Amino acid sequence: MNNDAIMDRIAKLLAKAKGTTNEHEASIFMAKAAEMLAEHNLTEAMIAARESGKDDPIGRHPYTNKLYSWHDPLIRALGLLYFCTVINERTGYVFFRREANAKLASSIAEYLISTIRRMSREYSPTKAIQEDFKRGAAARMFERLIALYHEQNVPKATPMGSNLPALYKTELAETRDFALACRHLWQAGKGPGNSHQREG
Repeated sequence: MNNDAIMDRIAKLLAKAKGTTNEHEASIFMAKAAEMLAEHNLTEAMIAARESGKDDPIGRHPYTNKLYSWHDPLIRALGLLYFCTVINERTGYVFFRREANAKLASSIAEYLISTIRRMSREYSPTKAIQEDFKRGAAARMFERLIALYHEQNVPKATPMGSNLPALYKTELAETRDFALACRHLWQAGKGPGNSHQREG
């Protein structure tokens, strides 16, 4: 049984447990759901998040804020971390994912960009030095975000392992398929295009 089928079955068991007025039936459904959750190292929260995602389909979400070259590693790392496929179009980046994922990646990107910009001004009044600072800070943050992604994507050292890597693979595969269906090329690691410029 694949990962989707397992999660669907658990969701149905939980729904039956909540939908019946018979306490005996409810306890049987809950016991079976709990058994499957433990067996596959899942949680009720993970099932609920997946079910809520069905009401938030994968879509195209442009990142419309003005972009500069040093933003590129931040945008791409955050896209990866939050299950988004990131494509650089002529008008800027586009997050392909559920709206909730895209909004989260975008809001964190804005926070990091504004923080790095503020820190660069505090570091030096000289524009050239500020530019070097921003590029260096963005590169370091990229490394930290990628490290976080790999930490989350590696099975935990427990007897049951972790189901998160399988979830990452499923989510990313769904998103990439959607992007390709929209006739876009997904080019991981491609640098910024004409929509980027030097900040100053």
